[in-house]
Amino acid sequence: VWAAVLWARDRFDRVVLAGDSSGGNLAAAAAIKARDQGVPLALQVLVYPVLDSAAGTAYKLGFRQRYATFAGQAGFGEATFDRIARIWQQYVPDPAERTDPYASPSHADSLRGLAPTVVVTAEHDFLRGEAEDYVRRLRADHVPVTLQEFPGQIHGFFQMRGALQDAHRAMDLVAKAIRDALSQPPR
Repeated sequence: VWAAVLWARDRFDRVVLAGDSSGGNLAAAAAIKARDQGVPLALQVLVYPVLDSAAGTAYKLGFRQRYATFAGQAGFGEATFDRIARIWQQYVPDPAERTDPYASPSHADSLRGLAPTVVVTAEHDFLRGEAEDYVRRLRADHVPVTLQEFPGQIHGFFQMRGALQDAHRAMDLVAKAIRDALSQPPR
């Protein structure tokens, strides 16, 4: 991802990073690295992003209980909790490295100086709590941020344009934010 950022920086006046779920993790981590390396970004778009490797957050533990059954699936909350833990084990095998902000952006000491940010969340998403926490931290660090919440939606809805009107609305909001960011003079 970092190589792609450098490639884009060398060819374009403005660069936007965007990703959903694990792609949101990569975009957020690359945005932190861009700030740290002095590479200006026009915008970062994080769609229900993975931001925090910590399994024991109050939101995640609460999700596991609140969603013990969801949409007729017994064990939904527990299965989701376990699946995310396995993904982190594959993504960053060494637990000591999972708190590195380039792997787990929520662990950055400061978010000050990051690119303006758009965050999209889904109500019934295991990752919603960490995205909301990240938005609070961005605001506290004076980063312009827009939170777009989608009540009633699930993780992955953004990619369901053929089935969900909210997917159209979310993509339209993101596209407008990107157009607006790219129409501004370079930072």
